[in-house]
Formats: sequence, structure tokens, C-alpha cells
Amino acid sequence: MRHFVDLCGKHELPLIVRIGPFCHGEVRNGGMPDWLFSYPFEVRSNDEGYLYYAKRLYREIARQLNGCFYQEGGPVIGVQLENEYMHAGAPMDAWGYTREKYITSGRDGREHLKMLRHIAEEVGMKPMFYTATAWGNAAVPDEGTLPMLAGYAYTPWIPNQPPSREYLFRDLHMNPVEEVDYDSLEYPAAYCELAGGMQVSYHARPVVDADSVEAMTIVKLANGSNLVGYYMYHGGPIR
Repeated sequence: MRHFVDLCGKHELPLIVRIGPFCHGEVRNGGMPDWLFSYPFEVRSNDEGYLYYAKRLYREIARQLNGCFYQEGGPVIGVQLENEYMHAGAPMDAWGYTREKYITSGRDGREHLKMLRHIAEEVGMKPMFYTATAWGNAAVPDEGTLPMLAGYAYTPWIPNQPPSREYLFRDLHMNPVEEVDYDSLEYPAAYCELAGGMQVSYHARPVVDADSVEAMTIVKLANGSNLVGYYMYHGGPIR
């Protein structure tokens, strides 16, 4: 992780780090190790057993980020807590589970995100701001966290791929594309995921033309988006 952060600094790329513990990212178990599910606690909750391991993870991330925050001369401007909390889980791929079992989307709402932020700050992660993914009515803390939105040119997780609403002109502050758990008039319309494609999964083999991604981005800017972030530029499960 430190090598990647140093590369961003070398090339003058500001960085928002996603510290999990659940990162989703279309990776195995949403980024959680198999052994975590052998313990008698519920992941993505304020259960003391789960928070114990969350703190261990955050402590190691903080160690690798030491000296890398913007105010320290580094590239890290923000930290994202969790991902799609109270909105989405992920397929359970840990050994011994059936394919139809899913990791919970969470149970403790804003209080869990507040707890994760408290732990992150306690171990030394003090960025200029914190963020949380906010689409699909995902939980967003009452204050002090920047909600982030998403738009996909292709959505293979939705059966039969309905017509996209991402290309319709609208005022994103007055009328978000989907339901959100915060007052959209009080925050910038910040997009951290304008997706140029999707990994080959969900029984789909999408091919997304670059022009469709450009068009979606232009529409978002015209609709009042204050930040444009692509997921992802190159490589990874989405490209």
C-alpha cells in the first residue's frame, strides 16, 4: 500500500484511500479474509469482536500512511469509510458456504460509520476529510463526511439491463438519480464512481463504448456534479 501511495505522490495525484474493512470492489468476500467468518460475531457491525479486528486493520493502514497525508506533504487528501454500508453486501465465497449466501449489508447504520471514524482517528488517520459511498440510500453520518455518488454506463447486476437514467439531464442537488440518506442540498454532488465498464460476471459479458462514458461524464457535469472520479482508469476488475 505504501508503494502505491508513494507513486501517487511522485506523479502528483491526490488520493482518497478506501480503508474498509469491507471494500467490496467486486473482490472475494468484499475484501474480507475467510478466517474472519469463523468467529461468533456479525461483520459490518458494532459488535466488539468485529471492531477489535477492524482496529487491527486500521492500525496497520495508519502505519503505512504515516507521513502521507496532505498536511504532512503527502498525496492523501481523504479517507473513505467502509463501502455501500446499509446498501449492499457481497457474495460469500469463504470455504464451506453455498454460492447463494451473501455477506450482510450492515445493521448499525450511521452509528457504525461514526465508530469506524473514531477508530481511524484514534490510530492516527486524520485526513482533510472523510467520505462515504451514498448511493442506494446507503448510510451517511449526520455531519463531517462527504457523501459520494456513482453512475454506471452498464449495470449487469440488474436483470435484463433496463434503459439507463444516467444520461438524463437533471439538477443533481434538487433531484438525485436515486434515493439518498442525506440532504442533497447541503452537500456537493460528488461522483467517485463514473464507471467505464464492468468485470465479466453476473452472467454478463459487457462491452462499453468509450463514447458512452464520455457522454455520461458530460451529463453529470452539466447536471451540477462538483467532482468527477472514474472507477477505474485502467486494470482491476472494472476498466
